[in-house]
Order: sequence, then C-alpha cells, then structure tokens
Amino acid sequence: MRGLGPVRALAVVAGGFIAVLAVLAASGCASLSGKECRTGDWEAIGRADGERGASGNEIEDHQKACARHEVPVSEDAWRAGYAKGLETFCTPKGGYLAAREGRKHNDACFGFDSEARFLESFGHGQDVHKLVSEIRQLSQLKRDLEMALLSGEYSDYEFSQLRMRAAVVESEIGRRRWELNELDQRHSAEYGVPPL
Repeated sequence: MRGLGPVRALAVVAGGFIAVLAVLAASGCASLSGKECRTGDWEAIGRADGERGASGNEIEDHQKACARHEVPVSEDAWRAGYAKGLETFCTPKGGYLAAREGRKHNDACFGFDSEARFLESFGHGQDVHKLVSEIRQLSQLKRDLEMALLSGEYSDYEFSQLRMRAAVVESEIGRRRWELNELDQRHSAEYGVPPL
C-alpha cells in the first residue's frame, strides 16, 4: 500500500475488512445433514426453528435437504414444534435477544398479540447490535493503525498523523463502549436477560 498515503491505505484496509464481514454474514449453512434428517425429532427441529425466529418457509429448506438423502419430513410435527418455538421467540425478551445477536425476525411474529412489543424490543436490540458492530470495526481500524505505525513505511509527518488518528479512534472506542454498556444494561434489565 506504499504510495497511497496513510489515510487512503487505511480506507482500503477497512473497506476490505467490511466486505469480508458482509460475505460471511450473507453465507448461510445447509439446512440439515443426512444424519439430522434420519434421526431428527421433527417437532424439536420445528421448535428450535421457531425459537430462533426462522421463516415459516424453513420447512421447505428441510424438505429439500432431506430429499437429497431420500428421507421424508414430518411437516405436521415440524409445524407443531415451530408454533411452540414462536411462543418463546415472539416476546419482548425473544425480540431483544435476537436483534442483539444480529439475527432477523423474518416477520415470524406477524399477527401475534405481542407483535408490537416484540418489534419495539427488537428495535432496542438492533441499537445495541449496531454499537457492538461499530466497536468491532473501530477496534479493527485501531489494530490497522497500530500495524501501520510499526511498519516504518511512513514519513515523520505521516507517522504523527497516524498516531493522532489512532488516539482519536481509541477515544471513540471508549465512548462507544460506555454508550453500549448503558444501553444494554437498561434494556437487559427491562427484558430480563443477562447483559453482554
């Protein structure tokens, strides 16, 4: 990255890091393995899917996965378990935890009596997750700045600029961590979950 200048070089590094995160987030895992298809308790599988807020169409992914292994899926048992799982997920606690972990709700709680409270708590969890993500990105930027400082590739002026930037980033990390702690403590108490 010699010749880009310290600010552009770091922008390239940070941009690449964010792109990698996006690819990892977008890549999903296969629905079920052959062993899971053959030995699966379909009601338990449905319940687990409901508890994590999976779409009601998740059964189709299971059917495709198990068809490759020539194993039938008990849709009725799955749907019974899924409905029970949604009773856990479609609560303020379930919404907050899901969003705080960066998961989606897939409109799974549409029509539930608790839908409005669920969506409110989900929004609070998204606020917390956003701060967690920002802190991770800032921490990576700080590491990149520290590596640049150790590289010996920059002039005295550029080195000084990088050091000042690293100090600003460190200060911003501290501010965001304080904000995260305050926000998560408040909402964790409100929804009865352990704080981060």
